[in-house]
Amino acid sequence: MRSPFLSPPAWHLRATLVLIAAFCVPDAALLAQTRKPIAPLAIRNARLVGGEPVSIITRDGRIQSVLEPGSGIPIDAHPIDATGLVALPAFIDAYTIVGCPARAPEADRDLPTDVGANIDIDMRDANRKGVQPSYTAAAVAKWTPAQRAGWRKGGFGHALVAPFGQILCGDSALLSLREAATRDAIVVPAVFAHAGFETGGAGYPSTAMGYVAQLRQFFLDARRHAELHERYQAGRPGVRPAWDADLDSFQPVLRRGRRIAARAERANEIDRWLDLSEELGFELVVVGGREAFHHAERLSALRVPVVLTCEWGEEVELPKAVPAGERPRYDVPAEVRLEQRRKWEERRSGALVLQRAGVSIAFGSAGGAPAELFGRVRKLVELGLPIEVARQALGEGAAQLLGVERRIGRLAAGQETGIALWTADPLDPANKSARLRWIVLDGAAEEFVPGDGLENPPAPGVDLGGKWTLALVGEGAGPKLGDATLWMELDGSLRGTVLLRERPDGEAKGGEIKGKVGGKQARLTGKLGAAADDPAWTIDLKWKEGRWSGEFKAQLPGGSYEASVEFTQVHEHVEGCCEDDH
Repeated sequence: MRSPFLSPPAWHLRATLVLIAAFCVPDAALLAQTRKPIAPLAIRNARLVGGEPVSIITRDGRIQSVLEPGSGIPIDAHPIDATGLVALPAFIDAYTIVGCPARAPEADRDLPTDVGANIDIDMRDANRKGVQPSYTAAAVAKWTPAQRAGWRKGGFGHALVAPFGQILCGDSALLSLREAATRDAIVVPAVFAHAGFETGGAGYPSTAMGYVAQLRQFFLDARRHAELHERYQAGRPGVRPAWDADLDSFQPVLRRGRRIAARAERANEIDRWLDLSEELGFELVVVGGREAFHHAERLSALRVPVVLTCEWGEEVELPKAVPAGERPRYDVPAEVRLEQRRKWEERRSGALVLQRAGVSIAFGSAGGAPAELFGRVRKLVELGLPIEVARQALGEGAAQLLGVERRIGRLAAGQETGIALWTADPLDPANKSARLRWIVLDGAAEEFVPGDGLENPPAPGVDLGGKWTLALVGEGAGPKLGDATLWMELDGSLRGTVLLRERPDGEAKGGEIKGKVGGKQARLTGKLGAAADDPAWTIDLKWKEGRWSGEFKAQLPGGSYEASVEFTQVHEHVEGCCEDDH
């Protein structure tokens, strides 16, 4: 019935407007799932390594085109002047456990054993200690903004986040490192099934033999599970298969559709994984690989790639000459120290052996910092690893290993945007001062303003690791004394302790510190105690004429305190200095 309050023209007009609204207004659910659009970019006059300047056009999170000089730029693209900058694909961290919390699997999956019944000759149906292949990094990965920023500042655009700590740990996920919710950052939700010869808790298995037996048993269980499913679906005789997420999630490994990435450092572990891959018929990736060079020829023949974490262990110092008239002071004989040094250098150069044998390599930071990993890759280049190999292992080669070479790892049309703009090629040993100026991920650009120089690696021969005494001299006050024990990593990051005293027999104040050495300067920060409201202090140092000196600043309740400070070295090295804790 027509409404008495609407004339015929008005009634038709209302119906028409309703129809237009229905067709033109997006569905609410669609709006909720749509990402905020990112403006297209025109990166102008960027220089490719070994090439001429180009302009890179990005749109909708992908590289639309790479244009020659003089080509027209889309009018709607936001310009970025990259004149004088080198464009590289953003680096790929091919293995990190950061952001993926460990979880112990539920070991008992069957009914409790009836101790009053006769003893069965077969083993329990579902002892799953150390086995959790259904655990996924994609479901639990959580990175803080500071963690993501740390990777981006090092030129990294993507990271493979992996579970750890079990025989079968679960699946890793490849994430974009731009600031985004995890669901928007995941590039591939399941890349590798991760494994290792380790597990927690008491009981079987707890030895290498037990780990291997547990792995073999699970392969048998997974194959039987697949056969039961096939028979049940076909209506053939047989028991109904159990609902088992671990057995179901492991089927891609059995079909050789997903590789097992096994964490193995020692030569015998790597040899054991190679044997198991041939025996059980799965595709293998070795992760860690500290002693993989011992099996370089076999790895090459079996086409097993290695993700190197470059964890070479604590550097062994060479014995020093003893001045005339002094007795040698060695904790071990000089011959033993020389042999330890030789083995350490052999591990450090293992990547070169793998590369010469034709083994595909990539690099991963494991539990460490990306800057530390990058510093070690640069060291490998200095030792003789071809720079093209290092660049490939951090870029396109890593993308190929992860199965995403059509999406990331190159600067080409159609690739998802992972672009890093540097002041110079950072992998070239001649460019120690190369700095990152821009990084573009998923179409979003981030600029890095040049800082105070601390973002650079330490200058050659500059080291703040060791034991030191401190002398602080401020106006209108007597000198204050202190002690410092510091560890410096390859990228210049510092950790340790600093204790300060009003007088030699006075109470020590201070504790743990953090800091950074960049070029020929350093900055340390700490507190005069462990309480949250204890005063904070900063020491800025410069290395000049073989000495560290600078300024000490503290914010005290009654005002600020400033003093000059000098560091005097007590011992060149401390036990455990510069070791990799990961």
